[in-house]
Amino acid sequence: MEHLTLLPIQNEIEMDESLESVISKLSAKPHYTKQFSKVFGDTLINEKKIGEALALFLSSMISNNSKYDQHNRGEVELTFNEERGEEIYLGLLCTNCHGGFNFDDQGNRFLNNGLDTEQEMTDFGRELVTNNRNDRGQFKVPSLRNIAVSAPYMHDGRFSTLEEVIDHYASGVKNSASLDGFLRGFEFEISDQDKSNLIEFMNTLTDESFLEDPAFSDPF
Repeated sequence: MEHLTLLPIQNEIEMDESLESVISKLSAKPHYTKQFSKVFGDTLINEKKIGEALALFLSSMISNNSKYDQHNRGEVELTFNEERGEEIYLGLLCTNCHGGFNFDDQGNRFLNNGLDTEQEMTDFGRELVTNNRNDRGQFKVPSLRNIAVSAPYMHDGRFSTLEEVIDHYASGVKNSASLDGFLRGFEFEISDQDKSNLIEFMNTLTDESFLEDPAFSDPF
């Protein structure tokens, strides 16, 4: 994780910054030199310390107190609509990609979920890293925890609502050579009521105590 935290800083399509520049900027601010001194014992700021500090902070961000978590612990009951939504979620085999404690992919896979045909693709996803045509249009499967408050959706933010996401999987999956096998020919009919129930279930994954934790608020 220490290594991973440094990559977005340097990636040209993310922060597009150099570590040398970051170290220079942090070293020029007394607030940061003081904080680094408190944690590491001296004011020297370097790549290793930045990576460790970011990794430790990210490791502290654990969301495990949503209504769904409380329900699993026997602390609260889900409503009829929420339970119906869970039944639909399981019945549609959504757990094939979003399962387990974090509602993410248990195999840590990169998948093509049918957003575009070969001709429509403008972002080749994982292929840009591997240079493997079979990885075209594949992206890391995200967790559904706090999904109700994390719009827009998909890697390019093309969907503004969860309704649009459900509609995509119901009838909008587009075929391509790298489309995930589970989604080939995948479609389903869903009523407005069932769609509403499914969204109500996904709303139970919102962890307000995590989202409002002062430890994760703006430190300035």
